[in-house]
Amino acid sequence: LIQRKDEIVVKSSSSPMYYKCDLHEQELSPEFFGTKFDVILIDPPWEEYVHRAPGVTDHMAYWTFEEIMNLKIEAIADTPSFVFLWVGDGVGLEQGRQC
Repeated sequence: LIQRKDEIVVKSSSSPMYYKCDLHEQELSPEFFGTKFDVILIDPPWEEYVHRAPGVTDHMAYWTFEEIMNLKIEAIADTPSFVFLWVGDGVGLEQGRQC
């Protein structure tokens, strides 16, 4: 089984990718990235970041949970896949589960 899993991973895995963009502007599509992903980590600019580092993040516009839920993650998520959403200090934990 381990050998079979290794063969599948070699055929289907892609290199780790980091793409910094404004998701208000960038459409998420497998055509843009050239692939779908089996692991996606989302660390959006939450309001709490502005309060944690005043002066450093004053220019940063933060996102609401509604904006996060409107992302078309399913367009780039493979089947099966895992999506991890950083929700911050626990206040948003339940809303993060809903996302």
